[in-house]
Amino acid sequence: VRVENNTSGCFAIGSFYIRTTNPPSVYLPANGQICYDQTNSTATPYSINTNLPANGYLFQWHKDSVIIAGATGNSFSATTEGTYTVSVENSATGCIATATILLTYSNAVNATASIDDQTITINAAGPGNYQYQIDNEPAQSSNIFENVTLGTHTIAVIPVNSSCFPMYLTVQVTTPSAPRGQSTQTFTQGQTLANLVVNGQNIHWYATPSAPGLTTTTQTPLPLTTVLTHNTTYYASQTINGIESPDRLAVTVQLTALGNEDFNFKKLAYYPNPVTTSLTISNPEAFTGITISNLLGQIVFDRTVNTTLHEIDFSNLSKGIYMVRISINNQIKTFKIVKE
Repeated sequence: VRVENNTSGCFAIGSFYIRTTNPPSVYLPANGQICYDQTNSTATPYSINTNLPANGYLFQWHKDSVIIAGATGNSFSATTEGTYTVSVENSATGCIATATILLTYSNAVNATASIDDQTITINAAGPGNYQYQIDNEPAQSSNIFENVTLGTHTIAVIPVNSSCFPMYLTVQVTTPSAPRGQSTQTFTQGQTLANLVVNGQNIHWYATPSAPGLTTTTQTPLPLTTVLTHNTTYYASQTINGIESPDRLAVTVQLTALGNEDFNFKKLAYYPNPVTTSLTISNPEAFTGITISNLLGQIVFDRTVNTTLHEIDFSNLSKGIYMVRISINNQIKTFKIVKE
């Protein structure tokens, strides 16, 4: 810096050091809920935590812009509604930062569960957001659990940014969902139901969809040797632990143009057959998908690829017959492999 005498014109130049420091890093959620019991007029304290150490900082809490006497800790337990602000000063630098949270009253968690086959939907009432946890799995923000195994499960409904305790629901899944698969599949002349690919256990095929009062005791499944008919819809169920799914997957089949398929697959090779350890598939034109299923319709291998040569490990598969489905340019080729 230069300092000059206005009368004499004499001047001097000096320097000084400026150090900049960042303010304390303090964060509070924008909103929170204090759990309030209207029957007993009692509130469960909401702990507002700065997540800063007590040493090295000075804290002062305010409610609705008024200093809270004695509230000088790194956290504060609130029992009444209002806007809470914390002022944090770094003891070493003197830098100050503030953070604010709006707290409102909320009732205890009230939630119900609806079960549709193997899908569970949780309906939670009240303000704020929730996390949902089934059994010991990680909590999730979605209130829907899909493909839940049959049996009894415990679901926790966990309030987010709330002093309310989680609510626990016990639910029982007794019927399987319909198997999963593409609703439209292609086939070549002479192929059968065994060539269709769906994901499930102990697949049964029917000529009609499921309907109230219509059970397998009054319907006979179609044999897997049923020859597919163009533009026909077939319906698949799955059976888990001896219980058949009341809903069925509808699959409409369409005859593939033989000319296009012959062009895509005219040099397709797969070997050995029968196979004991690994199956090699090759084709001059890259194939984009490989799916392998057993004769029960269960998918044992499903992979998206982009290659002209692929080797598949069969060593861990049981002995039997498997259907291999190859995809190229929206065309499908299915062939049978014997595992020995």
